[in-house]
Amino acid sequence: MKQTKSNNWYTRKSEFSIAEDPTSFKHPLKAELDSASVLLYSEIMADMEIVTKRFLLRDFVELDRSPFLNYQADPRSQIFYEPSEASPENSARLFETFCTWASEQPRLNYQLAIVPRREPYALVGCCGLRLRGCDAGEMELGIELAPDYWGRYAYAIEVGRALLDFGFRELRLDVISGSTVSANVRIARLAEWMGAEVVTICPGSTWMSERGWSEVNWRITRAQWNRRITVSPPHHP
Repeated sequence: MKQTKSNNWYTRKSEFSIAEDPTSFKHPLKAELDSASVLLYSEIMADMEIVTKRFLLRDFVELDRSPFLNYQADPRSQIFYEPSEASPENSARLFETFCTWASEQPRLNYQLAIVPRREPYALVGCCGLRLRGCDAGEMELGIELAPDYWGRYAYAIEVGRALLDFGFRELRLDVISGSTVSANVRIARLAEWMGAEVVTICPGSTWMSERGWSEVNWRITRAQWNRRITVSPPHHP
């Protein structure tokens, strides 16, 4: 087990995630749940977990399938998707891909479910660090909240901070990058909070251009993130 300066805890198989007391080997989530929830939680224990103040970021499990497909089908979720990707079939493929990534050895991609610590089966969204298409020492960050949780800006900040800490401290990445549609102001605000720099703004795919949107690509280095968290204290909503 290993603690970082941000008080996020990272666990894998046969390890426990300890939120407050490093001398305790009681899982913090089970300590907060009633007996019925403990039984259900035992069915969804995931191999990979990141614990934050309010959330558990963990591998997807079968119980997540239905809520994931449901929020993906919400028209609000499809605004920034390419039309060909906004289909139940594509969402189902994504879910299977996320589960496959979790079992790969060595692990190259982390796409995690976002759930409240006290309700580890209530899906808030998903997030991840992905290696596909990136240079050595770099991964792509992505965060997606279900539409019912939009507008809760501090949620994305808390999740984003945990992913950056995990990527730079645990995976020892040099760079974390990302891309988004120019109209997605929520992600733009998050990237600004992170201290990320915009590296390119390009026309993007045809469907973006038809809407007058561009593709914005940004990046942040480990040194930039270390300066960011040194100068600015953690965000507490």
